[in-house]
Amino acid sequence: MPARPPDYLDFDLELTPGGDGSYHAAVLASPKGEASARVRMPAAGADLENVILKLGRTRSGVRALGSPQQQLARSFGSSLYDAVFAGEVGTCFRRSLDQAEQEGKGLRVRLRLADVPELADVPWEFLYAAGLGRFVVLSAQTPIVRYLDLPREVDPLTVSPPLRVLLAVSAPRNLPPLDTAAEVTRIQAALADLVARGLVVVDPLPTATLAQLRRALRRQDYHGLHVIGHGGFDAVAGGGVLAFEDEQGMAHLVSGENLGTLLHDHRTLRLAVLNACEGARQSRTDPFSGVAQSLVRQGLPAVVAMQFEITDTAATCFAQEFYAALADGYPVDAATAQARLAVFSTDNDVEWGTPVLYLRARDGRIFQVPAAASPAGPPAGPPQPPAPAGAPGPAPAGRSAPGRPPIVVTIPAGPDPGTAPSPGPDPGTAPSPGPHPGTAPTPPPPPRPTPSARPWSGRRLRPLALAGAALALLVVGYVALNRVGDAPTPAPTATRPASPSVPTTVAPSVPPTPADVPRLGFVGVARGSATVDGRAGEWAKVTPIPGNELVAGRETGVRATWRLMADDTAFYALAEVRDAALRPPDPRQPSQAWRGDGVSFELGPSGVALAAEDGPRSNDAHYLFGITDQEQGGPALVCVNPSDPRNRTFVSGSPNQRVSAVWRPTADGYLVEIAVPWAVTGIPGPYAGHMASANFDVSDAAPDGALAGMHSTNPRRSAAVQAFPVYWQPLFLDG
Repeated sequence: MPARPPDYLDFDLELTPGGDGSYHAAVLASPKGEASARVRMPAAGADLENVILKLGRTRSGVRALGSPQQQLARSFGSSLYDAVFAGEVGTCFRRSLDQAEQEGKGLRVRLRLADVPELADVPWEFLYAAGLGRFVVLSAQTPIVRYLDLPREVDPLTVSPPLRVLLAVSAPRNLPPLDTAAEVTRIQAALADLVARGLVVVDPLPTATLAQLRRALRRQDYHGLHVIGHGGFDAVAGGGVLAFEDEQGMAHLVSGENLGTLLHDHRTLRLAVLNACEGARQSRTDPFSGVAQSLVRQGLPAVVAMQFEITDTAATCFAQEFYAALADGYPVDAATAQARLAVFSTDNDVEWGTPVLYLRARDGRIFQVPAAASPAGPPAGPPQPPAPAGAPGPAPAGRSAPGRPPIVVTIPAGPDPGTAPSPGPDPGTAPSPGPHPGTAPTPPPPPRPTPSARPWSGRRLRPLALAGAALALLVVGYVALNRVGDAPTPAPTATRPASPSVPTTVAPSVPPTPADVPRLGFVGVARGSATVDGRAGEWAKVTPIPGNELVAGRETGVRATWRLMADDTAFYALAEVRDAALRPPDPRQPSQAWRGDGVSFELGPSGVALAAEDGPRSNDAHYLFGITDQEQGGPALVCVNPSDPRNRTFVSGSPNQRVSAVWRPTADGYLVEIAVPWAVTGIPGPYAGHMASANFDVSDAAPDGALAGMHSTNPRRSAAVQAFPVYWQPLFLDG
């Protein structure tokens, strides 16, 4: 007799804010009742980021059990378990395990984090129970899911083969080129046998505009949508985006909410495969802001996403076992547990913890297909080519079913922006002894990237092979249910003391290595103008961007938010800083204004097509804005440190009268309002979809006038990579 798929009891664990940096853990439901405890996370801020970076690093070669990464995972996971499953919560969990075992069932741990989105980055999949002697997720009896409890119930959709998949390929001309043709070929090859057997039909959508997508969905009922392209995070809108194309072939950023609205009414659509980077990234204040989370809110009950970069070998192993388990009738969470064990059994140290399961389907069971619908076997004859988009196909199946789409699989693409280590401890750049090069004249607009562009041709979205395998295996699972890499490390740098309190790192003359660089999500710049007067009225509708990543010195409690706008004349920024003790920089050294209280940013043309070894360009510059000793505020101390491409650094600059900036004290700190004319930057004039690159930073001075700490919008901003624009954050001009 074949093994029976596992069944589960639920252990619902909710975390909510507890005040003073703590959290309240409450067991809302379990086989043994309710419980609660006060929780303090074992790692937060820079400490948590360090754990994430080490666990998420991709390495070549064998990822053996017992590695330093696995030891870190066990140490962190044990501390996390001891913190969250303390006292009554831990007792309730152990007793619930015993009850589930007596009933011959597993215990599904459903984490509810809707009220604490800042904990979404915590790698809960590494929870380690010392009393059990294992990682919790490495057992099909104790799966862990991120549970989103939404009001609509999930009903299965009754469908009959073939499964019809719409394949949308997006390759905007103004974004890094992707090897989309190779991925399409792999997908079609992976599904060729299923197409020949009448189990699946693939309809390509050659031009991935929203208009073409809408027309295709109107003309044909589809069960799956597979998207190949770029993804990112729009800080202006505060949510994840996918880069579709507009009518001119340029990038059209589409939020998860808007995409979900477009897909919501198509009731036969059961599946979305998003082969795009950052498809699962979310805002720290809105648990539904990421693309995958938004699609869940619009009605899709399960999402499998990757929280770190994952190697092709591990991703393929996970996908194969995951969909094979679905084919054996396993619910989604049990299939995920089986896939984790498959990765672990290949002697892989930590990548079994990379997948994250978001769930709103209560029992995880997806399709309901009449047994008679299963084909008896493959028909004779060669495979047929995929039908064109919108072509007539078999009669649509499942129109009468009221259910909603069940699975979104978000496949990671390339090194995850969240996995790159923050190189170097100090952002400051010592003055270069070379001559002042001045501000470069405005260069001609850079050429559009082409598919053969060198820097990005080898950094296409990963893993391409996984996409086809995952989609093919999902189809196999659907039919079977009828029957029941290292992140870059900066080069060593010379250090010298800037003061007794903080060491200064001298910017290197050689690039960090290796050449491959993780990409960051888009930072949106709103279309608009500002009057530089220290009043924030015109900024009210511009979404704030947090700039609280500690990148140098120590944590001092200083916090900043940025708001960005641009028009045809200038680039505008508003920085609102919380700082309890204001200490202006030395006005006699404007190029060193970053050592005192104030804000700064690097700004230059788009860096997405650069390689890691490409240093600063003639129109890259470091813009500094220090507060002054005027009690009521006024003009800020402004300095522009231009780039020196010869030495791959920034040279000692001087005040620029064409750059406007004022500062004003506030109840808990100060604000700085800035306008930098495009003519000063040397960056080609802006247009909708225009790309640039920047980092936005705030400095906090120590009592002795030295730099105490620096925070940034970019967690990877440091002296070691300050002059290498590929590491900067890409800006995208809205509207």
